[in-house]
Amino acid sequence: MKSIMLGLDGLSPQILSNALKKLELRNLRKIIENGQLHGLISIPPVTPIEWTSIATGVNPAKHGIWGFTKIYNNNGKPMWRYYQSFDVKYPRVFEITAFKGLSTLSINYPLTWPINGNWYTKNLDLITDTLIAPKVETNSDFLRKYLNYFNPSLNPYDKTKSYIKGLENILNEKDYDFVSIVLPFPDQTFHKDSHEVLNVKKKSREIWNMIDSLLGEIIKKSKNIFIVSDHGLGSYRYYANPLIPLIEKKRNYDLFTSFYTINDKLSLFFKIPMRVIIKKTIIRRYFNVLRERNELYKLSQEEAWKGYETEMDKLSITYDMHDPADVWVSYFLNDKQRALYMKLIDKDEISKYIKIVKTEDLFKGSFYPEFPSAIIMPKFIDRIYLDFSLQPLSFSRLRFDLRTNHHIYGVFIAYGEKIDNRKITLKEPLTNYDITPTILSSLGLPIPKGTDGKSLIENNQYYPYDIAIKIKKIK
Repeated sequence: MKSIMLGLDGLSPQILSNALKKLELRNLRKIIENGQLHGLISIPPVTPIEWTSIATGVNPAKHGIWGFTKIYNNNGKPMWRYYQSFDVKYPRVFEITAFKGLSTLSINYPLTWPINGNWYTKNLDLITDTLIAPKVETNSDFLRKYLNYFNPSLNPYDKTKSYIKGLENILNEKDYDFVSIVLPFPDQTFHKDSHEVLNVKKKSREIWNMIDSLLGEIIKKSKNIFIVSDHGLGSYRYYANPLIPLIEKKRNYDLFTSFYTINDKLSLFFKIPMRVIIKKTIIRRYFNVLRERNELYKLSQEEAWKGYETEMDKLSITYDMHDPADVWVSYFLNDKQRALYMKLIDKDEISKYIKIVKTEDLFKGSFYPEFPSAIIMPKFIDRIYLDFSLQPLSFSRLRFDLRTNHHIYGVFIAYGEKIDNRKITLKEPLTNYDITPTILSSLGLPIPKGTDGKSLIENNQYYPYDIAIKIKKIK
């Protein structure tokens, strides 16, 4: 094996540091000590966006993925459906390696379903992702006997263990030039039990030891090893609801106003940080109704790929329908409504804590959303949580004002014959666009000229951006 990319979904510097403090992890330590360890910046920290940016080396406006769900225009009516492999507009690293004639294996990479939507599958053995796909598929007769290892219905801990065992068995039977796999750990286990993951408790320790054992086998087989995460995970003491200025303007609130006052008084009484930092943050009556009508989890997985109406006409704004706690990209009926909302944010108290930027001002490319859109970002990433959640007054929020979710800081570890062991710290972050150029360079392959990142390995071979785009037409 020439190179392998091991994806650990949601691995943050904090979680990695805690694991290294509490566990031996000999093989992971060897990789870090003899390779390079970097912090990784991913904006926005939304799983499908960032794994696609990692695999392509380009920003969302070039690869076309803006979240879990695609907001699209159906004869003037705003609709939504899940993103699929067909929606990826730029070749990913495992497609490029296959196109260049290298035997390639890709397992559980987001947006690889359906198989015929991938740009190049000759020389590519593929097991599709289980994140937002209705079923797991493979294009390889050889891999068919291993599909049971990649069962999406398992709980996150058992799922991770099964994926590791499946990969080990595959690699023991067949050698590939390049391998990529994304494990659901720590992200999916974190959303199930954040305390367990952040503090590396018993279940997490078992997973970490299995990963370390896997790395021990990979060190023997692969010349280069790349460990990468799409974003980080952490806890937040403060939260902000970017919808509040718009809800206030529409006057869609009544009795919920009292919750803010109660919360404030309890905060003063108990002398803990319960005070909500934004006025009337917990007033969500309109948003609750809007979300309830589009509740994704009432749909079967097959149904979720059909087109469904959004409620954009009611509030002039909509968002990713997968999980409103993951909202960074918002969509508007027209430019006028977007300008109005941005003005409301700018004049409101919430502007102290968040900023809103047009997608076209932040990212440059050809594949923007079909409706005017904007990125909403906290100004203090490690303190402020963007909250679009359902419950206006949950017990956990009342008690601690503590939420857990994604942040922009991930991890990248590079090890191998072409990686020097300069002492790099997490304070010298790369971007998610730097991963694919580095992997291609480790394989001696040229880099698409339109790539937004740079390689850690010197590489003077490039091919034009438009050629990369045309790969889709080559079967």
